[in-house]
Amino acid sequence: MVENFLLDPDALWDALQSVIEKTPFKSADDISAALDTLLDELTEGEVLRRTIRALGIAVFRPSPPSESIAEQLTTFKTALDVQFGAENVGTCREAAQKLLATLKESAQRREHFDGKVVLQEFRKKHLQNTGMPAGIFAYEAARHARRRKKVTAFFDEFFSTTLPEIGSPVIAKPAA
Repeated sequence: MVENFLLDPDALWDALQSVIEKTPFKSADDISAALDTLLDELTEGEVLRRTIRALGIAVFRPSPPSESIAEQLTTFKTALDVQFGAENVGTCREAAQKLLATLKESAQRREHFDGKVVLQEFRKKHLQNTGMPAGIFAYEAARHARRRKKVTAFFDEFFSTTLPEIGSPVIAKPAA
């Protein structure tokens, strides 16, 4: 999820300045277009990821008495047929497709796709020949993304509500 904060064209533009001449990018708008194209290419994988997550998992754990285990298994198999049956898979897939179409229309895909995959594929596709190591790329992207209001607001809320015992100071405005 944190990687989604790094999928900001302005932050990536700033992060790539040391190798920008080795990339096809001439502006942050070029990076934005490249991210949108990449998100289009990754949509089917995102549909699959969301479909599988919506289907959930199933675990069979028999309970005593041992004489009823066969009956328990039959009940479990019936539940599996419903949970992982074609109808439910289709319903979950359709819901994922609708949600992703809505995210595309509202320009929120960067915030909601699997950020690790998007960042990794962006690097593979556009930065392979730059010589910039993956760790340095992620570090630089994070260093520049910290200026975004969304990033500051997220971490302020996270530390104040989720981990108040840490006593992290609230950062009212993005870092310079």
